Amino acid sequence: MNKIELKSLVLLCFTVPGFAGAADGGSAADEVLATRGKGVVTQAAFDAQVWRIPEESRQEVLRDRGRVTDLINELLLRAQLAADARESGFEQDPEIQARMKLAVEEELARAWIEEYANRQGEADYEQLARESYTLEKEKFRSQETVDVSHILIKDEERGEDAAEALALEVLALLRAKPERFDELALEYSEDSRRSSNNGRYREVSRGQLVKPFEKAAFSMQPGEISDPVRTQYGFHIIRLDAISAPQQRTFEEVHDALVERERTRHRDRITNDYLSYLSSMNVEM
Repeated sequence: MNKIELKSLVLLCFTVPGFAGAADGGSAADEVLATRGKGVVTQAAFDAQVWRIPEESRQEVLRDRGRVTDLINELLLRAQLAADARESGFEQDPEIQARMKLAVEEELARAWIEEYANRQGEADYEQLARESYTLEKEKFRSQETVDVSHILIKDEERGEDAAEALALEVLALLRAKPERFDELALEYSEDSRRSSNNGRYREVSRGQLVKPFEKAAFSMQPGEISDPVRTQYGFHIIRLDAISAPQQRTFEEVHDALVERERTRHRDRITNDYLSYLSSMNVEM
């Protein structure tokens, strides 16, 4: 870390923000965590930077030694630049003073809106989640999926006519003996993943396939083998292996996601109402 003096970096990597003193239960907020040149990083500065990380990613960052190191390096560089600026008297420039004041107000406003939402109390997210599930039950159905196998004959080098002719030859073999599909896929298919999956794709939903392939696959019956289907990749001979009909997901299956959604909606309603109230006040120019 280029002469960075760290105190308990390993502990920091496994500390969940509490923050000041979280590592040992009693560190002061102004405890120095790292120094480099004129730059100094305190526990308070580290805590403030960590709170800028989205909550859902915060613990992941803190448990990654490399990312914590990068975070402290970023803080040190900023501190070194600020120290040089102060030493030169640059911070006394009126324009810089105005910009610094603006930055303080932006940070204070950002922190206050979060605190304001916290002070309004929680809603009954469990009940809200159940109501949403009841009213929007159709939204919680799984998609129809298919299992398909295919033999791909590419036309990039051999040309479209030759590729189609070869695809029709393979199809004729399949019409005579459908049970040879896997064997012929290994022999003829030019799918780059043929060796790993033998041309089989499982639980494929709409939107995951190129359109002509998708249209053919979702119009077939299990066991059916298609005529050659042209896509930008070449000609496909498709076998539909299975269809999985949409299934209704239970409330228990979607519970956690719904509760989190209702929590987010509740906080959004609070902050939006508050911001609308403030924005509705008369403006005096």
